[in-house]
Amino acid sequence: MKNLFPHTVLKMLFIFLLMLFFKIDCFPQDVISPCSFDQNFSLNVKDSFKNEFGINKTIPVDIEKFCLVALSKYPALKDVTIIFRYRNISTTMSALPKGIRLNRDKRKYVININKRPSKKGTARFSLLSTNAKIGLIAHELGHILYYTNRSNIQLVWDGFRYMIPRHHREIEYLADEAAIAAGFGLQLYEFNNYLLNEAKIGKKYRRKKMEYYYSLQDLQDLIEDSYEISFQDFYTP
Repeated sequence: MKNLFPHTVLKMLFIFLLMLFFKIDCFPQDVISPCSFDQNFSLNVKDSFKNEFGINKTIPVDIEKFCLVALSKYPALKDVTIIFRYRNISTTMSALPKGIRLNRDKRKYVININKRPSKKGTARFSLLSTNAKIGLIAHELGHILYYTNRSNIQLVWDGFRYMIPRHHREIEYLADEAAIAAGFGLQLYEFNNYLLNEAKIGKKYRRKKMEYYYSLQDLQDLIEDSYEISFQDFYTP
């Protein structure tokens, strides 16, 4: 049988270094508790969260509760200006800095959500389950968390690096690990599982997901290591 110990140790070391890079207070302290939501979780959750986690946030009403729940686990983004908006894009969702600011604390960010039919084989956000929606948003917030720690020059450099497969993969891995560290590993898994096994997406888009993002097995391993749980006992499709 293949010895998985070195592989597991390297993953845990990678997550530890990630948390140090983000000044560790960006993520929840103590033992990470995985979040769980059913399909009809209370609409009132947004009322209690909006004043605290909706500061400097522009969010379409129809996705507000999903965004606020995800934001609630990213305290480092509490005062950051983030604009959620529908756009015609070639992926399901994307996160980007909005322009260049000399003072990174005044920088704005946008999260674009695909609003058009799946012409290029992408998954439609509106068709995702509650957990999958939250998992995808948590992934994009992971990107923004990364951006907030980068200078303008570093962001430009990252843009060039993103075109190199190895670096593209590293950046996506960091966003996945941020979502897991925030407690949304199960939601992230549900999104990826839907995308790869259930969604009617194009072959090119599916290949891209398989090339640049963690595999489902890798996500299971990271979730078990981070939350100290048995994935099969906790996750119910």
